[in-house]
Amino acid sequence: MLGTRALEVLRPQLAPYSEDAALIQKAAEAARAGIASGTPWQGFEKPYSVSRAATMLRKFSE
Repeated sequence: MLGTRALEVLRPQLAPYSEDAALIQKAAEAARAGIASGTPWQGFEKPYSVSRAATMLRKFSE
């Protein structure tokens, strides 16, 4: 019998397209630089919000 974790293990691992991954990485770095310089992007005042948005974009691109 398979447990609930088995579904995650059996699912194929997906990754974002390389072009998308590069754009997401550049945008995340720019947003973090804005936080460090004291001029954060609207809606991205904390590093956590940048990481969360980047993760969601990567998953969307899969």
